[in-house]
Amino acid sequence: MGELSLEETGTARQRTVTWTDPLVGAALARDLSGLEYLRAIAGGRIPAPPIAALLGMSIVSVEPGQVNIVKALTLSTPSVVATGQVVSAGRRVATASGQITGLDGTLYAHATTTCLVFEPRGAKEPPRPGENGHDR
Repeated sequence: MGELSLEETGTARQRTVTWTDPLVGAALARDLSGLEYLRAIAGGRIPAPPIAALLGMSIVSVEPGQVNIVKALTLSTPSVVATGQVVSAGRRVATASGQITGLDGTLYAHATTTCLVFEPRGAKEPPRPGENGHDR
């Protein structure tokens, strides 16, 4: 499942998200390794988690050594905290890292990303320091 609709009226936006109960996927995953489970989600045999529908994301590929899940989150896992840090932010490239940890410091997952930064269409570059933005 995983249906997403977005309505825009003036400055107000509304998002409706529909997803499959995550317990369905969890039940199907009982006899699978983590790699098999993620491949089943990527292949559409197991429904993706609700956050995937909310953010409009999907799994493109899953390979050994590329999935940084350290410890599984279950219904009995106490609260976790997701934190992210910008490692470097340049004009065209930005890198960041993130972790999901338990309140006791247990690491559940970690990741890094490198993003290309693009100007919005029609955007003008801001004036450089010391310039007034006029063509004089």
